[in-house]
Amino acid sequence: MLLQYAKAGTKVAIQEVGASDWPFRMSGETARCLPVDGSSAPGNASNPHKGRPLASVLDAGDRFVPVAEGFKPYHLLRGATPNASDMESHVSVLSPGHSPHPPHHHVEEELLIVLDGEAELIIPDTADPAGARVERLTAGGIAYYPAYQYHTIRNVSSRPVTYLMYKWRAAPKETTGQLGTTILHTNQVQMPDRPMAVSGLMEAPTGYLSKLHAHLTTMKPGAGYDDHVDDHDVAIIVFDGTVDTLGKRIGPMGTAFSPAGEPHGLRNSGDVDARYLVFEFHA
Repeated sequence: MLLQYAKAGTKVAIQEVGASDWPFRMSGETARCLPVDGSSAPGNASNPHKGRPLASVLDAGDRFVPVAEGFKPYHLLRGATPNASDMESHVSVLSPGHSPHPPHHHVEEELLIVLDGEAELIIPDTADPAGARVERLTAGGIAYYPAYQYHTIRNVSSRPVTYLMYKWRAAPKETTGQLGTTILHTNQVQMPDRPMAVSGLMEAPTGYLSKLHAHLTTMKPGAGYDDHVDDHDVAIIVFDGTVDTLGKRIGPMGTAFSPAGEPHGLRNSGDVDARYLVFEFHA
């Protein structure tokens, strides 16, 4: 939480995304706020949980460097989509022997994908980690946490862990069969030898989505599909090889996110097989 004091007539600056360490860096944007006393300039008061509309976002995945102590987050995206009032994603690099925080929970649903290294997930029923469920994930491992599930991650290996997170919220859904905490290991999935092979991993309603879907794809050189538009948000994470999407080429640890209604396609223009993960966020 960042607390600021401003005298009358002074513009309140907003912290730059990712500038979470002192000294803070302020951007030129006006902060969104909910006044509790006095008044705010017109247009400043807004819902702090409603992000600005997102366009497609691509990250090559080549800027995540190890840290000597603790962890370092890399912002990828945050904003509103047709299916989520607030969608956020970042990559974190966690040094050996560290955890980013004690077990906590939050109103957002969350996906965690290990991109490199080996991590332990701590999944207790309360803030007390005693007796918690412990899951070990290597590269390609996935965890889904519903809203208010206590969780944290720790690095018990001798090398850094790099992991990707998506967090979102939307209007609550009263549906049956909602997805509970789920752990998946994509490196154990055997894929058929085809130009483009798809293996479903999970598909179920959540507290905020009519359906959260995930599948693993392998794509041989030259295979792919042209630009199209979906009515759901789509996230793509590359594990092996390279793919061309949104006008650029991305390799291992590269990601692409396209909100519903945004055109996107994918093609393997490299000379080795590509292996990537797809998530669909359905309203």
